[in-house]
Amino acid sequence: MPRRPLERLNSCGPAGIYDQVCEALTNVATKMPMGVWLDENNVLGPLQNKALFDIVAGQVQDAEDTVQRRDFSCQPCAVN
Repeated sequence: MPRRPLERLNSCGPAGIYDQVCEALTNVATKMPMGVWLDENNVLGPLQNKALFDIVAGQVQDAEDTVQRRDFSCQPCAVN
């Protein structure tokens, strides 16, 4: 089974950054106000219909495809 894209980040150096990226994304997601779209304090709300779902699903697929095309292998850092 292929590794998930973010898991590739963990292979960079002894510490890697996978855990830090996951923690940062989790912090953003848990603090983002979500709920009914009528509340102006909410940033995200439910998808209202299949057409909106299809748009978001397409965006997610595009992001996954983009990540798959990128090389996340580690490159040596230049030290000045």
